[in-house]
Amino acid sequence: IHSGGAFGGHYYSFIKSFEDRKWYEFNDRDVNELWVNSINSKSFGGGKYASAYMLMYRKVSSVNQV
Repeated sequence: IHSGGAFGGHYYSFIKSFEDRKWYEFNDRDVNELWVNSINSKSFGGGKYASAYMLMYRKVSSVNQV
């Protein structure tokens, strides 16, 4: 998520753990549990200068496959 304007700002991420099924906010050195009900308001225009980029990674297998 980008917070700020075209000439500067700050990025942070929301990540769901598949181990404990909880959402976390990764913001610089801070990692905090995130309530699932607040994801939409915090990422999709929830703040004055907030906008979301959606990029998803999911580890499917630890074995290299071609």
